[in-house]
Amino acid sequence: MVSDISEFSYGFALTSELLEAWGLSGLGAPIFPTQVSEGSEGGYDVKLPGDPVFLQFKRSDRLTTNRALDAPSYGLPYFRFQLPASRHSKQHQLLLDLEASPEFVLYAAPRFSKPEELSAAFTAGAVFKRSFLVAPSMIGAITDARPHSISFGLLPGCFTFRSEARIVEASTAEETLSVMRQVRESRQRSNSSLRDLGDKLVEIFVAHQEDTAQRQLANHLRQASENRSSMDYAQFAARTLFGCELLFLGP
Repeated sequence: MVSDISEFSYGFALTSELLEAWGLSGLGAPIFPTQVSEGSEGGYDVKLPGDPVFLQFKRSDRLTTNRALDAPSYGLPYFRFQLPASRHSKQHQLLLDLEASPEFVLYAAPRFSKPEELSAAFTAGAVFKRSFLVAPSMIGAITDARPHSISFGLLPGCFTFRSEARIVEASTAEETLSVMRQVRESRQRSNSSLRDLGDKLVEIFVAHQEDTAQRQLANHLRQASENRSSMDYAQFAARTLFGCELLFLGP
């Protein structure tokens, strides 16, 4: 059964909950430049407000028949989201490179597929707890041009990567956030700025693009950033080039 929930609706609900209840922050309202920074070359910039967290939202299709391939592993219903074939999208490899840069990068998908389930989870503050989160590195590199999928059950435990039918241990949403916090506390705080982050996103994207139009898109985005705030630049680059929502895990 194809999901009746849009990625936008799920993403909004999950982001809202992460901002309110789980200690993450967004970029907030624009910061207007001071007279000094207005006159500086390249516009104005601000330091990172925390460790960046990139979320790539996926819709979860519900599998309900005994003929479904992973029913023996997860029971019914279980859920699945698609990873596009590399000939159509380089998104997975882009996210792998972003994670290796290093940044916190996660696919996020709901363990439900109906609007009323999203509404109930949102009302109860349980969207995050009922989400499946996985880092691209746990899936690994995809070296062929075929489409692939990730299957998972109602309860935390494992997920299955297909078409290889490879089962991988997975953490709960809470465990994933806990590990992120531990890593954040153990590493030196970055002195990078939002403009540096935007530049990094553009550079990773351009490195994978053979298509002239896509390279021009990225370079135009970088040029346009000279007249925009660094917050706009970083967030727009994350959404346009990587399809990700950018949040921050604060101190």
